[in-house]
Amino acid sequence: FTRSKLIEVPPLNVTRKLSIGLASTLNNIGYYNSTKGYSAKALIYYKKSLTIQEELEDKEGVATSLNNIGSIYNKQGDIPNALEYYHKSLKIYNEIENKQGLGQALNNIGNIYQDQNDPNLALEYFHRGLNIYKELGKKRAIATLLNNIGFAYFRKKNIPKSLKYYKRQ
Repeated sequence: FTRSKLIEVPPLNVTRKLSIGLASTLNNIGYYNSTKGYSAKALIYYKKSLTIQEELEDKEGVATSLNNIGSIYNKQGDIPNALEYYHKSLKIYNEIENKQGLGQALNNIGNIYQDQNDPNLALEYFHRGLNIYKELGKKRAIATLLNNIGFAYFRKKNIPKSLKYYKRQ
């Protein structure tokens, strides 16, 4: 009779930390591929990260991955999927009260409507994002949104209002 060695199983919190780390790494690889122009590869890594985050019920991670996936679909010109993922992200950011993420998702959606030549809808999202970033005191994000709002008014041929927002930067 021989005694077998007990195999130690890591505690659940260690396993969870490892899974969170893996999801984060996959997300970073997705980002790297996105910056290099490898959208299809980026999408694969973002979706792998999303799967792990969903299993972990990591809402913030899920929202981030959804937003990143939306960005890839936007780059690929797949506007319906981009909007779907951005809106899913927006909903979760709102649920968990992540204002930074909320502002980013609102700006992303506004940019799609801006690109689709719907300045009225773009303005709705940009103004919502601007209010959030003002609340957070995020000067760079505020400047970006003021610029986006200025351009939306320019598209509407409202030059005085466009200049008003451009000058506020």
